[in-house]
Amino acid sequence: MRFLIVSIFLLVALVPLLVSANPIPIDSISPAKKEWDEFFGRNLKYPTEALRTRESAQVVISIKIGPEGTLDSLHLVEKASPYFNDQVLRVFDMASLFWKNEVLEGREFNASYQIVVNFIVSNTGGPPTDRKKIATNYILAGKPEKALKISEQLVKSNPYDYINYELRSQINRQLGNSEQAEKDLLSSQKVKNDVLSSFDVVIFSVVRSTSATGTIPLR
Repeated sequence: MRFLIVSIFLLVALVPLLVSANPIPIDSISPAKKEWDEFFGRNLKYPTEALRTRESAQVVISIKIGPEGTLDSLHLVEKASPYFNDQVLRVFDMASLFWKNEVLEGREFNASYQIVVNFIVSNTGGPPTDRKKIATNYILAGKPEKALKISEQLVKSNPYDYINYELRSQINRQLGNSEQAEKDLLSSQKVKNDVLSSFDVVIFSVVRSTSATGTIPLR
């Protein structure tokens, strides 16, 4: 798996922020798709208006591909505050200049696909809590009921992540819910095909305390 991490440091109200735009990893990637994802990773920024308030958001755009594999049209499927929407549309406008139908990686022409951007605030001083990992640990510990509860939350919070459905399918299978497990597996396959690209733009916020000698991190 290959994915890109692009990071810059910002200073807001004496609280350092690390902004990271990460394409969500997939099993394999073509050169054209890699170029497309890397361009988004380099250019997606956390909107200045959302930095002080630590506002999170999800923006989803649907792009229509014409019969010849060219970009036809787009519309916002999931909207957020205008500055989040504008950020995603700005980068898409630039990326569309070097669109190649190879970015589709074998997907059908004359169809619509989604681009998902998650703007996330992490107050842990590092990456957000990995709830997928927590759920997996519950599975390994023989506690599928607890894992199922987390997986339900994951699907609800981000229905555009195929891994969330794969995880819930695995849990339901362990619980003997074969029919639901099969439904989740089919949902996972559909989302994996329909979502062309997915990105996490994350603020890593470190809380600091002011002392007589200056501002020092709390540990």
